[in-house]
Amino acid sequence: MTELLHAEVKDPSGTVRKLTRDEIVQIVNVVAGAGNETTTRLIGWAGKELSEHPDQRKDIAANLGLVPQTIEELLRFQPPGPAIGRYITKDVEIHGKTIPAGSIAMLLVGAANRDEARFEKGESFNIHREQRPHLGFGHGIHVCIGAALARLEGRVALEEVIKRFPEWEVDYENAVLASTSTVRGWETLPVFVGGGARRNKPVAQPTAAAVKKDVPLEGVWDLVVKGPTGPQPTVLVVEKSGAAYSGNQTGQGSTSQVSDVKVDGNNVFWVNHVTKPMKLKVEFRGEIAGTSMTGKAKAGFMGSYSFTAEKR
Repeated sequence: MTELLHAEVKDPSGTVRKLTRDEIVQIVNVVAGAGNETTTRLIGWAGKELSEHPDQRKDIAANLGLVPQTIEELLRFQPPGPAIGRYITKDVEIHGKTIPAGSIAMLLVGAANRDEARFEKGESFNIHREQRPHLGFGHGIHVCIGAALARLEGRVALEEVIKRFPEWEVDYENAVLASTSTVRGWETLPVFVGGGARRNKPVAQPTAAAVKKDVPLEGVWDLVVKGPTGPQPTVLVVEKSGAAYSGNQTGQGSTSQVSDVKVDGNNVFWVNHVTKPMKLKVEFRGEIAGTSMTGKAKAGFMGSYSFTAEKR
């Protein structure tokens, strides 16, 4: 962040200047969001793959020196960023085929990381395989600037978890896989810990209080998103005219319009079209209970975050 404050850039007009506040905030938000979201997905994949490969997990528990190569195998086998979009600036020939300038290419990192020509038995998860560079962090001038930090976070997380819980089993009935335009991983991955038999969760019977009923969304809500850079307070204003809804959401010094508002009993949904510090479509999905609301805000490529709200 200090480097960003002091950096000088040459804009299209040839003027050398410092970055504007909006430019700095946009870069910081992208880096904070991307670094938070991808590392979270990596830790989730560790939970899933090591649950399905208990012999390898046992090896790690017996020798924590295997953790670094385990993180590399996870990044190869289940990269949190499995695809990367690129704009082609000039004609390029690959394997006898020409991709013309102006094209959009979707690079499938997840497929390249399992290429049998580079990785023996690439479709299998093996922490003991020969270590070879992979594309989990991209390549060249676009390589991930947080790669070293991500590896460190993954290593510390796996070491601390496996010290405390050397055995676990994923509860797939309640696990939720979620993807954004750039990352893939587990929205939630509950596990049973210990060496005992899997415990079945009792099925809760619906009560009168749990029966759906229409709850008004229209009004003013004080809403807080638990974002990657800390709590982000906003004010949501929703109006209703007949069966149609409209409104706006104010936060970080700017007001943007909301659309696609839907109400189904206690469940609500809307889209906030953020314009500052960057253009971003944020999808809110929540549940109202009296004058309170809880849910998830899906912020495009930056992932999903919890939110809470109170009606004024």
